[in-house]
Amino acid sequence: MKLWIDADAAPQIVKEICYRTSDRLKLETVLVANMRLQLPLGYAHLSSVRVDGSADAADRYIAEHAE
Repeated sequence: MKLWIDADAAPQIVKEICYRTSDRLKLETVLVANMRLQLPLGYAHLSSVRVDGSADAADRYIAEHAE
């Protein structure tokens, strides 16, 4: 299982909860945004993807890549 997050739309507090949860459950978590993300250190299951800046680009990326 993989958790996909539209990081452009998610509030910071929600992202922080997802970081801790990904670590606790060892759940691969991918944040998708149209800007560079600074991921916190020490979370082995976090990654990020940068998409173009068009409207809903993160949503489209997640829809195309989610299984």
